[in-house]
Amino acid sequence: MSIGMDQKPDRALPAPISRHLPWITIAAVAVLGVVFRPRRLDLLALGSEDARRLGVDDAALTAQCLLCASLAAGAAATLCGLAPFVGLLAPHAARRLFGVGHAAVLPAAAGL
Repeated sequence: MSIGMDQKPDRALPAPISRHLPWITIAAVAVLGVVFRPRRLDLLALGSEDARRLGVDDAALTAQCLLCASLAAGAAATLCGLAPFVGLLAPHAARRLFGVGHAAVLPAAAGL
């Protein structure tokens, strides 16, 4: 079957950047939402009670970080596909399933 001048070939072409721009913007906003909070995140790493004593609203900061991480992961999965998302998830799932010992976690993460 020949293709005329007014017909397009039947193959997938890369999408223009404008199609991905909303997801790139969401990912950038999500990353910037966490990048500008390093001191508060360091205090939160000490524990909720210590962070509260030092003036950090731990519940609000945790919710904001969870929202930013969810938006960034969703945008990355939308832009790159499911395989990189599974690659990000596998080590955390392996740690939950097999504990913190690297002798068990590393092979389990590779297997997932």
